[in-house]
Amino acid sequence: MPVNNANPYDIAGQLHAELYAVYYAEDSLSSSVANVADRVTMLANENESFTALAGINYSFKSNGRVNYILSNIDNCAPGIINNSLAGNEAKISFNTFVNSLLLLCKTESDYAVIYDFVVTYENAISENSTFSLSDKKIILTTTSIARYSVYEIIQRPKKNTDPEWDLLVGNIAGGTEGSTESLEKAIVMSLITGIAENE
Repeated sequence: MPVNNANPYDIAGQLHAELYAVYYAEDSLSSSVANVADRVTMLANENESFTALAGINYSFKSNGRVNYILSNIDNCAPGIINNSLAGNEAKISFNTFVNSLLLLCKTESDYAVIYDFVVTYENAISENSTFSLSDKKIILTTTSIARYSVYEIIQRPKKNTDPEWDLLVGNIAGGTEGSTESLEKAIVMSLITGIAENE
């Protein structure tokens, strides 16, 4: 299982996984960003753990940014990371991690290996005394979402084929940008971006 209780923001990945499972349990799904966003937001507002975090009647208003990420999926992550994090060391560290994670996912079929890689990085970030609290929160929120997303992708390969690891980029980019505003936006924005890309 993808849980890492040592990550103080692990709730982000947990709720991402819960909402992901509920979304894909339904038969009729829509691929437009607006419809995916409406459905994910509705499901989030029906989830007690999410509403305990975000309050009732959460509203997502960043469909334009999701469309931007989807239109620039091959090269958007470094720019989003650099705009989201404050410290140069944090920017370099997280960009390196994301690139390494994507490469590892394409070459490694054992989830335990990927899990250990992510958790080792999370522990290093938690113990780093030079990163700001804000940068740590953004990174650890996104790594939690990424850790659960990898598990989800392995469990539900796109169209019953091999896992589509490029889909992880949307989850990471959406999670990183969303986490600059709030934990709840990180969860919803990552989920909407990943689902819309998958559809």
